[in-house]
Amino acid sequence: MKVTFFLPSSLDKNKTGPILEHIQYALDNNDEVTVLICGKAIKTCSVNPIGNPLICFACLNNFDRLIEKFELLQKVTVLKLDSFCEDSYQLNDCNFNTLEDFQNAYWDDKKLDVGWSIVSTFVSATRDISNKLNTKNIKRLNQNYLDCIKVYEKIKSFLKAHHPDRVMIFNGRLFETRAVLRGCQTLNVHCDVLEIAAFEGRNWNIYPNALPHDLNVYSQKLIDTWKGELDELKRQKVGARFYELRKSGAKTNDKSHVGGQNRDLLPENFDVTKKNIVVFNSSEDEIFSIGPEWRKEFTSQEAGVIAISELLEGNSDYHLYLRIHPNLIGVKSQFLFDLLELDRKSNITIIPPESPISSYKLLENASKVVTFGSTIGVEATYWGKPSMTLSDCFYSKIGAAYTIFDYNLRDFLFKNLISKDTDVALKYGFYQMAAGEKFKYWKGDHFRKTKIPNPNLFEKLAYHTYRILNG
Repeated sequence: MKVTFFLPSSLDKNKTGPILEHIQYALDNNDEVTVLICGKAIKTCSVNPIGNPLICFACLNNFDRLIEKFELLQKVTVLKLDSFCEDSYQLNDCNFNTLEDFQNAYWDDKKLDVGWSIVSTFVSATRDISNKLNTKNIKRLNQNYLDCIKVYEKIKSFLKAHHPDRVMIFNGRLFETRAVLRGCQTLNVHCDVLEIAAFEGRNWNIYPNALPHDLNVYSQKLIDTWKGELDELKRQKVGARFYELRKSGAKTNDKSHVGGQNRDLLPENFDVTKKNIVVFNSSEDEIFSIGPEWRKEFTSQEAGVIAISELLEGNSDYHLYLRIHPNLIGVKSQFLFDLLELDRKSNITIIPPESPISSYKLLENASKVVTFGSTIGVEATYWGKPSMTLSDCFYSKIGAAYTIFDYNLRDFLFKNLISKDTDVALKYGFYQMAAGEKFKYWKGDHFRKTKIPNPNLFEKLAYHTYRILNG
């Protein structure tokens, strides 16, 4: 079998390591392996979003170190994407001025969702989802737009020339890998999307011809993983363990965000005799711009909180708390400022991201929980609280929370409801703990107990200096 691995950058060990793992598997299977690298085909990428040429220089040098250090890369064909010519195409002037403008951009009869991918990359890097853009960011996104299309056209050229049986990329959310996935789909070439999975990132998972964020595919894999474990007691125990670890502050499939909190601390004047609605917002870094299939009821989280506040206005039996995600500590963006300014409303108490108030003490004392898709929404279900999500998320398709698309928000707030089925929450927890297969060779910054190389001190100094001098 002819297998191609796309490795656009050598500078991120969390992407390089898993790809090396699967190159080894392919070689063990006697596959004919090609590793396709960028080779300066594009000016920007998710590792180098502003187009720092010295990062490109360091990346290419680091590829040489990878090849020198790991024998398996000396057994494969290494090709540069830059060596493949795109079919001729005409780009119209890109007169975009807002995130929404960019997000709605498509290419090749909508086969390439270029806008969604570049905005996703941008938000991950800047942590700012404000729609308005300054001149510098417009220029940056314009270049990302051009580069995403270039990768898409070049990968099609590569596929036509080399005819691989399958291609593998990592994650696929960011623009350079999304372009490869869409190029493969356009030409009907099988593309495996590799993702780190499960407890502490010890496992890997593959999503055939789909993003890991494809809710239908994700939900089906979740159900299949649950059914694949025939020991009912083990399923229950492992699923429950996920929620116990989260509540204790231990790391699970993500870093813990409650380390700086006092687990017994509630907001001052918290009135347990009232019906306290707690909204846990999301940082949205990775889910802001997946695709149109991720529905959102409100144009912003601020608008969602205001809608709840207005429904509760004049009813002194209710109070609304907004716990801003601790992952937003230190972030300076209009998105966060808008949320903080909601303290002007008399029936809302704002808990800023750096507050030591306990998220889990809030959850324990909440009458109902509302989220925009964050994990604590399904945790609320597990702990017996009625929980509603105002946007699609990884657990909305399996019925682990009420969703605004299936249930009226006013009714959720005012009716006497029970929580969703705890067993469904257990399925989600089990998937987070047990999905995928264990890595054999990659662990942290080592592959087969050999350290994955990094740029040298001179290269780091050079590209950091360039970044400082060029803003």
